[in-house]
Amino acid sequence: STRLFLKLGDDRRRSFTVLIYPASAAWHPMSETILQLHDSDGRTIEQAPVPIACSGSAMVWPHELFGDAALRRAGAGGYVIVRDATCRLFGFHGLMDDAGGFSLDHMFGF
Repeated sequence: STRLFLKLGDDRRRSFTVLIYPASAAWHPMSETILQLHDSDGRTIEQAPVPIACSGSAMVWPHELFGDAALRRAGAGGYVIVRDATCRLFGFHGLMDDAGGFSLDHMFGF
Protein backbone atom coordinates (compact mmCIF):
# COMPACT_ATOMS: atom_id res chain seq x y z
CA SER A 1 0.00 0.00 0.00
CA THR A 2 1.01 3.62 -0.39
CA ARG A 3 0.57 6.86 1.47
CA LEU A 4 2.47 9.90 0.17
CA PHE A 5 2.34 13.58 1.15
CA LEU A 6 2.40 16.34 -1.48
CA LYS A 7 2.91 19.97 -0.49
CA LEU A 8 0.87 22.49 -2.46
CA GLY A 9 2.45 25.42 -4.25
CA ASP A 10 1.83 29.11 -3.72
CA ASP A 11 1.13 32.24 -5.80
CA ARG A 12 4.51 31.97 -7.56
CA ARG A 13 4.97 28.20 -7.97
CA ARG A 14 2.69 25.27 -8.85
CA SER A 15 3.19 21.87 -7.25
CA PHE A 16 3.43 18.67 -9.28
CA THR A 17 4.14 15.00 -8.76
CA VAL A 18 5.21 12.12 -10.97
CA LEU A 19 3.81 8.87 -9.58
CA ILE A 20 5.34 5.57 -10.65
CA TYR A 21 3.79 2.11 -10.27
CA PRO A 22 6.84 -0.19 -10.61
CA ALA A 23 6.47 -3.93 -11.05
CA SER A 24 8.97 -6.63 -11.92
CA ALA A 25 6.14 -9.08 -12.70
CA ALA A 26 2.46 -8.85 -13.56
CA TRP A 27 0.41 -7.41 -10.70
CA HIS A 28 -2.84 -5.43 -10.74
CA PRO A 29 -3.29 -4.07 -14.29
CA MET A 30 -4.17 -0.62 -12.92
CA SER A 31 -3.55 1.00 -9.56
CA GLU A 32 -6.46 2.29 -7.49
CA THR A 33 -4.70 5.53 -6.63
CA ILE A 34 -6.74 8.29 -4.98
CA LEU A 35 -5.50 11.84 -4.42
CA GLN A 36 -7.12 13.65 -1.51
CA LEU A 37 -6.90 17.44 -1.23
CA HIS A 38 -6.87 18.64 2.40
CA ASP A 39 -6.93 22.03 4.06
CA SER A 40 -4.47 23.01 6.80
CA ASP A 41 -6.82 21.59 9.46
CA GLY A 42 -6.80 18.16 7.78
CA ARG A 43 -10.33 18.38 6.37
CA THR A 44 -10.79 16.71 2.98
CA ILE A 45 -11.79 19.27 0.34
CA GLU A 46 -11.98 16.92 -2.66
CA GLN A 47 -10.63 13.60 -3.86
CA ALA A 48 -9.96 12.27 -7.33
CA PRO A 49 -8.93 8.90 -8.77
CA VAL A 50 -5.66 8.70 -10.73
CA PRO A 51 -5.36 5.12 -12.04
CA ILE A 52 -1.83 4.20 -13.14
CA ALA A 53 -1.00 1.25 -15.41
CA CYS A 54 1.22 -1.49 -13.99
CA SER A 55 4.85 -0.48 -14.72
CA GLY A 56 3.54 2.93 -15.76
CA SER A 57 3.55 6.45 -14.43
CA ALA A 58 1.40 9.57 -14.23
CA MET A 59 2.28 13.25 -13.97
CA VAL A 60 -0.18 15.13 -11.78
CA TRP A 61 -0.62 18.89 -11.38
CA PRO A 62 -3.02 19.50 -8.45
CA HIS A 63 -4.30 22.75 -9.97
CA GLU A 64 -5.35 20.80 -13.09
CA LEU A 65 -6.78 17.84 -11.15
CA PHE A 66 -8.73 19.79 -8.52
CA GLY A 67 -8.95 23.29 -10.02
CA ASP A 68 -7.84 26.64 -8.67
CA ALA A 69 -11.05 27.21 -6.66
CA ALA A 70 -10.51 23.99 -4.65
CA LEU A 71 -6.85 24.90 -4.05
CA ARG A 72 -7.96 28.32 -2.73
CA ARG A 73 -10.36 26.51 -0.35
CA ALA A 74 -7.47 24.33 0.83
CA GLY A 75 -5.52 27.50 1.61
CA ALA A 76 -1.85 28.21 2.24
CA GLY A 77 -1.38 25.18 4.48
CA GLY A 78 -3.25 22.78 2.21
CA TYR A 79 -1.74 19.52 1.01
CA VAL A 80 -2.51 16.37 -0.98
CA ILE A 81 -2.38 12.79 0.30
CA VAL A 82 -1.71 10.14 -2.35
CA ARG A 83 -3.29 6.88 -1.21
CA ASP A 84 -3.37 3.42 -2.76
CA ALA A 85 -4.22 0.17 -0.98
CA THR A 86 -3.43 -2.04 -4.01
CA CYS A 87 0.23 -1.29 -4.71
CA ARG A 88 3.32 0.59 -3.59
CA LEU A 89 4.02 3.75 -5.54
CA PHE A 90 7.01 6.01 -5.57
CA GLY A 91 7.93 9.04 -7.56
CA PHE A 92 9.00 12.65 -7.50
CA HIS A 93 7.45 15.91 -6.37
CA GLY A 94 8.33 19.53 -6.81
CA LEU A 95 7.37 23.10 -7.53
CA MET A 96 7.62 24.96 -10.84
CA ASP A 97 7.33 28.67 -11.62
CA ASP A 98 6.20 30.37 -14.84
CA ALA A 99 9.82 31.02 -15.90
CA GLY A 100 10.60 27.28 -15.85
CA GLY A 101 12.48 27.24 -12.54
CA PHE A 102 11.73 24.15 -10.49
CA SER A 103 12.59 22.08 -7.45
CA LEU A 104 12.49 18.29 -7.54
CA ASP A 105 12.70 15.66 -4.81
CA HIS A 106 12.18 11.91 -4.59
CA MET A 107 9.27 10.40 -2.67
CA PHE A 108 8.80 6.88 -1.33
CA GLY A 109 5.47 5.24 -0.48
CA PHE A 110 4.89 3.53 2.85
